[in-house]
Amino acid sequence: MANELFDAAQLKQLASLPSREELIAKILQGFNAPITGFVGVLQGIIRKFVYVVDAIAKQKEENN
Repeated sequence: MANELFDAAQLKQLASLPSREELIAKILQGFNAPITGFVGVLQGIIRKFVYVVDAIAKQKEENN
């Protein structure tokens, strides 16, 4: 690119590109999103399990 000449439209297009850091952040977000979703699903399952165990414990306390 050092020896190329650009017209005004090409310069505007080049100027509108995100920075290297922004592009890297977007790529990492793309990698992170499925992992975050999977962790959220696991947390939901664990939370429901804890609620069930708690409800069973309360029910056994009431019966004793």
